[in-house]
Amino acid sequence: TDGERVVVGSDDKHVYCLDFYTGEKIWAFETGDAVEGSPLILNNHVYIGSADAQLYKLDLATGALQWTYPTGDKILGGINWIPPSNENSEQILVGSYDSKLHSIDAATGQAAWTVATDNYVNGAPAVAGGRGDRLDQSRFAGPQCAAQRNDRSAGQRIGQGRAEAGS
Repeated sequence: TDGERVVVGSDDKHVYCLDFYTGEKIWAFETGDAVEGSPLILNNHVYIGSADAQLYKLDLATGALQWTYPTGDKILGGINWIPPSNENSEQILVGSYDSKLHSIDAATGQAAWTVATDNYVNGAPAVAGGRGDRLDQSRFAGPQCAAQRNDRSAGQRIGQGRAEAGS
């Protein structure tokens, strides 16, 4: 990004791109429902989820729709990404209330893999290690939080932990 734009979602079903210095609206894009999670700006594109169960890829300069990816339920958390590796292209990570973590090819909008969780995913996935072969996903469901480690290339769970609030 050019460092001069701010992108934010709203409960009025819109994604707004604003001038960083003046706050002037550059563009607005309407989704099918509220937009509560933080967007990801990557390579002059905006990735943002909506309560309409869609992940959107928008052009940062114009707000033009590039693709949508459907999940089975609303997306209320933020978005993250995994850099390309020898086996995979750049991937976008998003959790959904369909109780899955989704990895989506950034170029095509097609699913690379999904991993089922024990409950809805209401937080932004965190990528650990910098090697690109493992990722950590945090989720928050009521007073409990959980994290699990997945093998990046296959989307297989390789570890999991839980904690109660206050522990």
